[in-house]
Amino acid sequence: SFSVSSLLLYHRYSYRFCYADSGTDTVTNTVTKTTLFSATIPGGTLGTSNAVKFKAYIDNVDMIANNGDITFELAYGGANTSFAIPSPTATQTNITGWVEGMVVADGATDAQEMSLWLTFNGAGAILSTSSATTNELFAIGSVSGTGTEDSTGDLALALKVTWGTASATNTIT
Repeated sequence: SFSVSSLLLYHRYSYRFCYADSGTDTVTNTVTKTTLFSATIPGGTLGTSNAVKFKAYIDNVDMIANNGDITFELAYGGANTSFAIPSPTATQTNITGWVEGMVVADGATDAQEMSLWLTFNGAGAILSTSSATTNELFAIGSVSGTGTEDSTGDLALALKVTWGTASATNTIT
């Protein structure tokens, strides 16, 4: 089970608060890419040297053993970067944590750097860094990518999730 209990979106490195969503989303028993949140970033926000950052709090992740991975994706306009957490070797339940993402203008209005960080902890183990190890009490992972979106117009910033296997016991809330 996976749910996003709250979302905070900040503008620039000064972290000026500009968006909040306290709704809850649950993604379970599907392999369809699901948008957990999406916010419109007004044109001109990034400029040539600004940034937008978000943090989504995760209430609960349940992953059944050896039953497919879970992929988190940061999308800005048509650009994206993603991070997959492999299936654990033992079933894991009641995992909590957060996902952070940032899009930074890279010196031009059509050049961006994107980063996605995942932090989970709980009684069991969810794994991972890019070289996965299982049965850790704390897991952290990150990935970065680039974009070439024209940020002078409004663009959507979104966090998406995809399960590798449809299962009623693979849930994120």
